[in-house]
Amino acid sequence: MRFFDAHCDTLDLLNDKNSLYDCDTHYNFKKAAKYDTHIQVAAIWIDADIHDPAERANALCERFKAETKNIGVIRTKHDLASANGVNVILGIEGGEPVGNDIKNLRCLFDKGVRVLTLVWNHDNAIGGCAALGNSGLTTFGKEVVSEMERLGIVVDVSHLSEKGFYDVYEVSKKPFIASHSNSKAVFPHFRNLTDEQFKCLIERRGVTGINFYPEFLGHNADIDSIAAHIEHFMALGGEDSVGLGSDFDGIECTPHGISGAEDLDKIANKLLRLNYSEELVEKISYKNMERVFGEILPNGKENENE
Repeated sequence: MRFFDAHCDTLDLLNDKNSLYDCDTHYNFKKAAKYDTHIQVAAIWIDADIHDPAERANALCERFKAETKNIGVIRTKHDLASANGVNVILGIEGGEPVGNDIKNLRCLFDKGVRVLTLVWNHDNAIGGCAALGNSGLTTFGKEVVSEMERLGIVVDVSHLSEKGFYDVYEVSKKPFIASHSNSKAVFPHFRNLTDEQFKCLIERRGVTGINFYPEFLGHNADIDSIAAHIEHFMALGGEDSVGLGSDFDGIECTPHGISGAEDLDKIANKLLRLNYSEELVEKISYKNMERVFGEILPNGKENENE
């Protein structure tokens, strides 16, 4: 069984006494090794109120490099195509390390960053967040999106305002993702996507990753709640646009029946019991995200942990 999880925050929980191999967290390498192939986007979370963005990004990029010496690190199309076993992709949640200088984006790319969640819960030089209102992308933000596509960094619109979402839709030329966002029609939370937004993702051949946070799933959240969001998106024609974005270790609690990455197969089995074909379950659990990343990541044959 294969899984591609588009968002976790486990890097933020590391300290001098633990490691990504077996840390007491929702996700770790040992849990991921349960599956034939597991790809995890590991995000560096940036909160400008408590972090120096550049300092934090640099420090956790170095920690990521140290933690992944014996793990498949995906930076290129070739790395993705040859992925097997435990694999990770480096991301950043919150565009503050870019500041207002496009050169900083190129530096992040050089450090191995391949996903950028444009904003977190603060507006920044790139655009406005869903938590504060409906400011869209700035002029600089539009430049950032275009440069991300040129470099081979996946554009992530989770946390972005609705206006910002549509700005990305207008500016982008390639698929983009909402790495950890659910359906607003199923549960009306500002972090979830409207049906209209999801239809734009379908049109652009992008993907949303179903978020496991009970606050976004709905009351008394469990595996059935996860399935309900998937079912709604599927009813809108989302066969190629639904994936997983657990938000593991960025959420203080998980839905009933899910303790961490070791339980991802429970979701696949739930969908099989709902008469989803094995092929369709494979799309949701792995192939849809794999396709988008395969279109965006840069060419290259090296998988060097420099």
